[in-house]
Amino acid sequence: MNLKEWRSLLKFWCGILKIRPMPKLYMVPADQIPHCDATVEYDGSQRPPWTIRVRDGQHKDPDRIMAHELLHVCSELTDPVHERWIHPVSVALSQAIKLKGNS
Repeated sequence: MNLKEWRSLLKFWCGILKIRPMPKLYMVPADQIPHCDATVEYDGSQRPPWTIRVRDGQHKDPDRIMAHELLHVCSELTDPVHERWIHPVSVALSQAIKLKGNS
C-alpha cells in the first residue's frame, strides 16, 4: 500500500475506534516492536494528520504489528489495556488490505 492508502486506512480506524491520532511525530525503534526489524514512523503534524510510514524490514505478521502500533499511536494505551483489540483490528486490517488489492 502507498502512503495515501495507509493514511486513509488509519483515518478509517480512528473513526471506527472513536480515537484521535496523537498530535506529534515519533518513531518506534525496531527493537521495541516484537517480531519486527522495521521502523514504524507516525507523523501527526501533517495535514491530514494520519501519515504512516513503515520503513523496510521483515515482518513476521505485518497486519498484527500494524494493529499493535495503530492502537498505541491512536489511543496512547499501554499493552495490557489494548491487547484484546489487537487480533480483531489486525484481522480487519488484513481484510481491508485484501479488498483494496482486489479493487
